[in-house]
Formats: sequence, structure tokens, C-alpha cells
Amino acid sequence: MYQVLIADDEILDLEGMCQFIPWAELGLEVSGAVNNGFEALQVMETKHVDILVTDVHMPGMTGMELARKALQLRPDLKLIFVSGYQDFAYVKEALSLQAYSYVLKPMDDHELIAVLQKITNELNEKLLREEMDLVFSQAAIKSIEYHLIGTRVAHKNEQYADIYRITSDAKALIFDKPLDCLVSCLLACDRVMVQEELKEMLGVARGENIKSQLHFIVLYLLIRIDHYVSTQLNYPIGFIPLSELEVEKIKNHQTKSELISWLTDHLLNLFDMENHPRFKQKKHAKVIGRVIHYIEEHLHLNVTLREVADELCFSPNYLGAIFKEETGKSYNEYIIALRMEKARDLLQDPKIKVYEVADRVGYRYMPYFSRQFKETYGMTPIEYRRKA
Repeated sequence: MYQVLIADDEILDLEGMCQFIPWAELGLEVSGAVNNGFEALQVMETKHVDILVTDVHMPGMTGMELARKALQLRPDLKLIFVSGYQDFAYVKEALSLQAYSYVLKPMDDHELIAVLQKITNELNEKLLREEMDLVFSQAAIKSIEYHLIGTRVAHKNEQYADIYRITSDAKALIFDKPLDCLVSCLLACDRVMVQEELKEMLGVARGENIKSQLHFIVLYLLIRIDHYVSTQLNYPIGFIPLSELEVEKIKNHQTKSELISWLTDHLLNLFDMENHPRFKQKKHAKVIGRVIHYIEEHLHLNVTLREVADELCFSPNYLGAIFKEETGKSYNEYIIALRMEKARDLLQDPKIKVYEVADRVGYRYMPYFSRQFKETYGMTPIEYRRKA
């Protein structure tokens, strides 16, 4: 329960507040009821107090003086003033101390109860935010520990399985939307489309504790992007930096718009290969980024290396050589891997027929698609769908 201190030199008013306000129903407890400011300060010095209800006019130390001294002891103290005088100077001073209300005597119990209820709600929300922030920090650090340890000692599939287990309780908040479009926009340096994608992804946060939800989603998204580019584009694991410092940077942004703006700049800067510390030696990275973007945009078609080379004004042999140098895979190996990954994602949607999946990833002949899928995943598309 939140603790309330009442100070009023008029005994009847003091006793009336103690007896007729349903403190327990409001989630409150009166930790002290005194008739002067000096005793009130003594209580403040020895007990935790969340709310101070004080008369304005008291001998020896006024309610305003008490409030100022009390705020020095506890800056987040909530103040309510009661008074038999409707004096504008007092009201103005109460406002300067950020008081929640200035209640006139004779008091209407309902008015005081309404103010107390408002304060209790705010205190509850603050406590919940603090708890969620703590949960976020602990989960974020734990995820990063698994992420960093996994890159050194574990197979990356096991590493990410650990991360997904950690975040499984937050699945209602976190999405499984494919990252193809977002990464394509990043490779193309399309700021507007990157922002639109991020708006949609962060839009899953709803209801209470949106700030903590957003922080967790951003962290999870960064982990997923790092996984995606390392497995799909053959980028080095750790392309997206993840550390306790990154967690603090995320937490410094309080609103959805701030996070989208920061995340857009952060990701575009990382995907600017010429500036990324892990890619400074990769002189063809920007060209290969354009190739990958073109492939992803035309994956449903039979996109040949010659077609891409003509589109980008390179010879097929030269483009094939630098593609292998940059990605570690031949052009055909890369296309097959990308098609299989996309097909696996599509097969998880039971509304899409298997032949439609094949068509969407560029296969017109079903037996060939099934054979290629089985070579990649050890089972046919139909078997995979049943298992999924």
C-alpha cells in the first residue's frame, strides 16, 4: 500500500479525514496523522511517505513551508493542500509546488477521494513501468549474453534457439514477419521505405507499458536482422552490434517516433558498407548489395546472372566473380538458398498451396522444386508443412 501523511491543526478535520476516507479501498494507508508541520517532518524523516495531505494554515510552520521541506526529503512526493481560504496567492503557490489539488473546507469527501484515486493510479502506472523496465533490462542483457556467447562457442542455430526461448513469453508483442523487404530497403538505402517498414513492425505494441514493449521489440529486431544477414547474405555474425551499451541506447528513446528515427539512422549507417567497420575491406559490397536487392525483387522469375549483369551494366563473368568473392557463394548457390528459405517461410502458411509456393519462388516445375527442397531440408515440401 502507498503511505499517506496527514497534517492539519484542526483536530476535527484531522480525525474526519482519518475516519471517513476509505483508505484501504484506495490502496492507501495512513502512516501518520499530526497537527503541525514539525511533527510531520519528523514522520517524513523516519518513514516512507508517498502522499502528503496538509492544511495550508497551521501555526509555527505553514502547509506551504512544510511542503517545500518535505519535497527536499522526497522530491517525488505527491501533494494535496486543504484550506478554508480560497486565496489566489495560496492557489498559485500550491501550483508552483506541483500540487495535485487545492481542496476547500468544509471538505467534500468525494472530491478528496477522486484526487487520491488519481494519484494512486499514477503511482501504480509508475510502479508497473519500473517493473517492466527491469524485466526488459534483464531479458535484454540475457538475450545479448546468449547472442555473444553463442557466436563464440555454439552453433548459430542453437544460439538463436536460445534467444527465441528467452523471448517466447513475449510472443504476443513480437512479430515473425519476414525481413526480406526491410533488408532490401536497407540495401537500397531507401530511407522512406525503411521508416514505413519499421512503423509497421513497431506498431504491434499495444495497451499498457508500450515503452517497454517497444524497447524489447527493437532489441529483438536487431538480433533477427543480424541472424538474417549472416544466414541469407553471408555477412559476418555480429554485423549488427549488440552489447549492454546498445541496450542503454535503446532505452534512451522514450517514444515510438524517437525509436523509429534512431533505428532508421542506426540501420542505414550500418548498411552503408563503406562506413561499416566489418566491411571496410569489401570494396564491391555496394554493388553486391544492388545485385541482392534485384534478386529479391524478382525472385518469382527465372533471374539469370546475365540479366542482372545487363541491368547493372557489368559483364556476367566479372559480376559472377565479385559476387562469389563478396558472399562466399556462387550466384546460383545464393539464388537456390534464398528461394528455399523463402519457400520454407511460405509453407508455414496453410492458406498457400504448395504449387503456389513453388511459383512464388521461381519454380514452374513441381518435381524439381520438391527435389531441391528435399536436398536442402531433408524432407519434401508436403512433409515440411505437416511437421510445421
